[in-house]
Amino acid sequence: MEIIDERRDTGNIRIVGIEDDMGKSTRLDLLLQAGGDVVVTMRDNKKGGRMSVEICSDGGGGRNPAIARVLKQLIFKLVEDKKSGKEG
Repeated sequence: MEIIDERRDTGNIRIVGIEDDMGKSTRLDLLLQAGGDVVVTMRDNKKGGRMSVEICSDGGGGRNPAIARVLKQLIFKLVEDKKSGKEG
C-alpha cells in the first residue's frame, strides 16, 4: 500500500494498492478529493479489469453523506496508521 498525500498541491489524498484483503490479484485504491468526494477503485491485476465509483459528499450532491464521511475516516485512519508504523 502506498499513500500519496497531495493535500499541499491538489488537496487530494491517494491510497494505492491495498492488497490481499480481496484476493491475491485484486487491489483497492482510494482517492479523497479536495472537495470531499471519495473515489473507490477495484483493480484486478490478473484479468486487467478495473471498476471505479465516486461517492459524493454532502457538499457535492451526495444523497447519503454518511458513506463519504465513513470512507474519509477510513482514509485518514490509514494515513495515521502508516505514519505511526501500525500499517498491517
